[in-house]
Amino acid sequence: MESKKVKIADIDFPERELRDPIDFEADKVNPNDMALLMDIEKNGVEDVFTVRQVEDGYEVMNGSRRLACLKHLIKTGKFPKDYSLTVQVKEMDETDALIRQVSGNANVRVTGNKDFINAIYTIISERRVGSLEELANMIGVSTNWLTKLLQTKSKLPDEAFDLVGSKGGIPITNAIRLGDFINKLEDEEKAEAIEKAKESSKDFNKFALEKEGELADRKSGKKKSFEDTINPKCRTKDELYKEFVRADNAYKKEASKENEIKLALWKWIFQVDDATIKEKKEEWDRKQEEKNKSKEQRKKERERKKLDELAQKHNVEIIEEKLDEEKK
Repeated sequence: MESKKVKIADIDFPERELRDPIDFEADKVNPNDMALLMDIEKNGVEDVFTVRQVEDGYEVMNGSRRLACLKHLIKTGKFPKDYSLTVQVKEMDETDALIRQVSGNANVRVTGNKDFINAIYTIISERRVGSLEELANMIGVSTNWLTKLLQTKSKLPDEAFDLVGSKGGIPITNAIRLGDFINKLEDEEKAEAIEKAKESSKDFNKFALEKEGELADRKSGKKKSFEDTINPKCRTKDELYKEFVRADNAYKKEASKENEIKLALWKWIFQVDDATIKEKKEEWDRKQEEKNKSKEQRKKERERKKLDELAQKHNVEIIEEKLDEEKK
């Protein structure tokens, strides 16, 4: 890392920005952003930016809000066009930059959006952190919440995922809820569900419960109770591993993006590398083979017992026929 004096005009926001930039020309501006703007106009920037060098200049890695303020002050003529300041230039690739953004963006950690989810998926798929838990700690969320965020990418159709976290779009909590049932709906119902997901969490949750009740009726003809709908069912470790095997087989059959995401997620849940997965799968296949052999053996034993019973019954009938003939 080196210190260098750079013009603000040469520093840009990341190409994959995880939050909406400040718009000081909007009708309503966040009071905190206005306070920061006024402070910088009066006192300048005290904290040093961290940037990375790109082909056409520099990208800011931390300090996007301060950069937005400086660019606005230059644009309005309050700071000179060639305004410069000393920054820390750090070498990092695209994924390292994403890790820096994800771990330092408190606003996104709270709200969540599709860019944030895409970023954490990239970090996971390239194995830039040791575990899912490590990444969750780095971001400042629970492992369970991080898993739910990742699942929205695999569960939601593109037209729904593109709306996650955007203005007038789908709140992240509704996106997670929508992923629970949208792929079970008919095409015309999906469009309705996506529109409903833009509403408040309370209204959408009510819609989701009703829709899940309808789906249950279609499947079994028996309506679920409210308790059945809201109470989660815990699954055993064996059942969870079956899900991993299904994901692995699905990806081998069709190497689609959705199947790749599902497989990567299950790999992280079990915290295993490819060699261990292969070993576990071989063990799994061996146990399944033993189970099938045992099942087949029991079947043969039942058939043999049935044949023995029939043979015994047949012998008894022959003896009875001979006795009848002797009596005659």
